[in-house]
Amino acid sequence: MVEPNGSKVEGNSPLKTIRENLLGMSQQELASQLGIAVSTVSRWERGSGTPVFTPGQFKVILARLATKGITLEDLPDDWSNSQ
Repeated sequence: MVEPNGSKVEGNSPLKTIRENLLGMSQQELASQLGIAVSTVSRWERGSGTPVFTPGQFKVILARLATKGITLEDLPDDWSNSQ
């Protein structure tokens, strides 16, 4: 899990924690915002791949996080699932 300060707790998907706890979005909402399939978000959160974002997608995420007072420096360096 990723805490608001960016620390990671083993066994949880950082992307899922960011999506649910920091962005307050469903998988469908995140997928729609990023222009990807819900199944892609689900796979990333299960650890069946590491998220790779286009610059435009990353800007969407950063803009949403900025509304919560979270910056790039607050995010984990590794977004892979640590299960």
